[in-house]
Amino acid sequence: MSSPTPPGPGPAPTSVPTTPPPASTPGSEDLPEDLPLPAATGTPVQATGTVTQGVEHGCLLLEDGGTTYLLLGFPDQLPVGAEVTVEGTLAEDVMTTCQQGTPLLVRTVTAR
Repeated sequence: MSSPTPPGPGPAPTSVPTTPPPASTPGSEDLPEDLPLPAATGTPVQATGTVTQGVEHGCLLLEDGGTTYLLLGFPDQLPVGAEVTVEGTLAEDVMTTCQQGTPLLVRTVTAR
């Protein structure tokens, strides 16, 4: 009969950066207040096309010039089928569950 093995040390604790977000990100006055914003450090983009539904629920896409953008923000102004021009910033450090498209943090939406 063997005796139970005493538990070993658990996983090392992880630290989470505690740097507070900036009070305002340039262009954030155009975004809904409840949208968490990554820093606006990516490449600025302007894209025009028709909003389409992605393969995952709630994922909105727009194709322009051979690039498919995953549209982040403005869900009320970006219904599927809307023809729009969006301006925003590539969100290069954002992970999503949408499985397609280059994440684009939308700053403005203009209907075509």
